[in-house]
Amino acid sequence: GGPWDESVNLYPLFGAIPNTSTLQWKFPSGSKITFAGLQYEIDVMSWKSAQIPAILFDQLEMFTQYQFLYMATRNRSVCGVKPYIRATCNPEPGWLAEFLDWWIAEDGYADLSRAGKIRYFVISNDSYVWGDTPEELKEQYPALIPRSCTFIPATIYDNKVLLEADPGYLANLMGQSLVERERLLGDAERGGNWKIKPEAGNVFNRKWFNILTEWDKNRAWTFVIRWDFAATEKSVNNDDPDYTGHCVMGRDAKTGEVIILEGGQKRLNPSGVYDHFVSTCEFWRDYLAQFGFRLKVRWEIEPGSASTREARTFAQMVPWADARGIRSTGSKLERARPLAAQAEHGFVSVVKGEWNEMWLNHMHSQPADHDDMMDAATGGYSDLVAEVTKKARSYGG
Repeated sequence: GGPWDESVNLYPLFGAIPNTSTLQWKFPSGSKITFAGLQYEIDVMSWKSAQIPAILFDQLEMFTQYQFLYMATRNRSVCGVKPYIRATCNPEPGWLAEFLDWWIAEDGYADLSRAGKIRYFVISNDSYVWGDTPEELKEQYPALIPRSCTFIPATIYDNKVLLEADPGYLANLMGQSLVERERLLGDAERGGNWKIKPEAGNVFNRKWFNILTEWDKNRAWTFVIRWDFAATEKSVNNDDPDYTGHCVMGRDAKTGEVIILEGGQKRLNPSGVYDHFVSTCEFWRDYLAQFGFRLKVRWEIEPGSASTREARTFAQMVPWADARGIRSTGSKLERARPLAAQAEHGFVSVVKGEWNEMWLNHMHSQPADHDDMMDAATGGYSDLVAEVTKKARSYGG
């Protein structure tokens, strides 16, 4: 589904011959189209002497401003084709949102009254200077050549071919977390929201969690207690260290619904962490065992050999359990999205307890300086979903 894959379906119709080793197509006229990535900023240097009449970016927001501006200097040619740049993009705060600010309304959606209107800009002292005509910029900056730019918003509903081929794609967008849904789906006419950010009430909202006075013990729950261990303890040099957080979570294998029996956090010295870990795991093991449930134990493994050695120590402390450390990938907010989406759609319940107010306030306030309980909760959900995925694969699902 990427650009190269799509080109394979299209370019042979025009007699183009591919070179898969260089990701290049050559047309009967002698024209060439090359596909390439810019993983690092320094990669633009490989285009230092290039003359490229047409540059096309797929998802421009994923490139840096430096990469975009440098490649724009390569947008030149004497072949008779007027140099131009085209780019697709998804709404996301950053340099591109600032670049397109004139076309974006105060609420973050596209200003349809300005859609498609051409403006001109020059770069002076590393800043963009905009004008409605090239002449007014030339008067101010006679040594600079203005470039034109316009922005044309689009929505998922403009892609009728995709919606017909994959009706489930729209449902997938609707099932995203609030922030991602606003960016990728947004308004039906004005497209995605360029200004929405992860902030208190957007990542998690306390109103999304159902409060249960009692939980149904006759359902097919799988339980895990997930830990997020603090790396440091409180000291004179660090009077606001992270907490050791945990979350006891269950997921119904049939419905996918989630219940949280407890979430908590404590600041402890190393020996206190060990005692708290063992006693809390044993308490929930015994509590769940009386209803016929087993408890898995998981924790996040930080990078480094010391963390690996400590993981062995934790596993030895609970020899009765399926216990292991898990290496996390992606940012904390990326890892939070699946649980946030489930909560927003009403599939996550919290069992009533004295810990509720502290935990709900913590989740609602994210992103924040301390995210230990959020990390434990999102990690626990990831563990439970991974378990279901593993079982499905083992049965050929």
